[in-house]
Amino acid sequence: ACDTGVVPRKELFETFAAALCIHESFPSIRRIADLAGGHGLLSWFLLALDPTRSAIVVDRCMPPSAEIIQQEMTTKFSSSLDW
Repeated sequence: ACDTGVVPRKELFETFAAALCIHESFPSIRRIADLAGGHGLLSWFLLALDPTRSAIVVDRCMPPSAEIIQQEMTTKFSSSLDW
């Protein structure tokens, strides 16, 4: 996601920190609903931390960065994410 240039580094680190906190606080949760999730970076990080999870991102409109991040994350983590 950082390689795409669509997410500021600060947001990338903050979102990953939030994902680690959620991952450690709720280890048995398998389904994620990311409400008002924008480009879905939080869900992507949670899936990368535990590929046995599933996620849905809901927002009123999907920003163009969402597709760019999806392409990057599926390329980087395609071996660990089961579609």
